Amino acid sequence: MKKLIFSLVALLTIHCYAETATSKKHSRSSAGKAAAPVMAETEAATSIRQLVVSGGVGQTFLFFPVANLTSQFEIAIGEKFFVGMLVNFGGDPIVTTISVTGRMHLSSHPTLKPSAEVGAGIAIANRDKWFNLIAMSDGVAPMGHIGLGLDYYLQPNFSIGTIARVHLAPAVKTLFFTWPILNIRFTL
Repeated sequence: MKKLIFSLVALLTIHCYAETATSKKHSRSSAGKAAAPVMAETEAATSIRQLVVSGGVGQTFLFFPVANLTSQFEIAIGEKFFVGMLVNFGGDPIVTTISVTGRMHLSSHPTLKPSAEVGAGIAIANRDKWFNLIAMSDGVAPMGHIGLGLDYYLQPNFSIGTIARVHLAPAVKTLFFTWPILNIRFTL
């Protein structure tokens, strides 16, 4: 199962990167004299697209706090908007989430950037034998989340921060919180 999750993350990242490169190439090749002003705007917008990779360590609060690992791959669209994929690994009982996300910076401050995030995907829940009394079901189910975070940029392409997310997966009878206390982002 872990190999499948990592394969999905890698495929989505490669697809997003290839799509960005293709759109840049297409905008350059379709330029004509009448399209020159439009091409300049398009090229300026696509030149900001960059791959953002992040990882975090923190806690999942299901019925009690457990360890949490997070990895996220995003494409920057403009200076404030990011679209990507989030993989969230919880502890026992194990809850793993895979979701498509949208994130937006809420400030133009050069170093301190609060953000809001929304996402939709799947939750994979697995209780172990010690937690049979928990009102959570095993299985795979649709899931949505919202989150608020804060990043401090030490360099234009490197930040440390935190983000708190609320996840809802009704089919596996669970509402839970994740908080990557330390989240590191690199812009490639």
